[in-house]
Amino acid sequence: MFEVINDKIALLGTNKIPTFSEFLHSSMVQPEGYGGKILKRIYRDIFIRSTDFKRDYEKYYSVEYASFELFMKHYLDFKFDARILDYGHVLLIKPDLEFIKADLVENCLEMFLKQFGDQIHEN
Repeated sequence: MFEVINDKIALLGTNKIPTFSEFLHSSMVQPEGYGGKILKRIYRDIFIRSTDFKRDYEKYYSVEYASFELFMKHYLDFKFDARILDYGHVLLIKPDLEFIKADLVENCLEMFLKQFGDQIHEN
C-alpha cells in the first residue's frame, strides 16, 4: 500500500523489502540502460533512505508503546490509512517525493506493489 500524505511525505506498507534485482525485474527494465539508472535512484529513495517504522518500533519502542498503532499516532503528525499497520514493513519516505510521484516512478512502484498484492492509495 502506497499512500501519499502530502508534498513531502509518503508511506509505503509492504510485506517484503525487495533486493534491487527483484525491484528491477518487477519493473521490467534493463539494469544497464537509462531506465535502470533511474530505478536505482527510485529504489534507493524508497527502500534504503526511508525509515522503517515497523522495524524501529519492534527494535526500540515496543517496550514504551503498547501497540504499533499508538507508536505511529504519536510520531506521525498526520492521518494515515489504518490498513497500513497490517504490513510487515511501514516505510516513511521523505526524499525527493516529487521525483517519486512522477509518472514513470509511480508506474514502476505500482508494478512492484501489484506483484506483491499491494495497492496505491492517495489522500
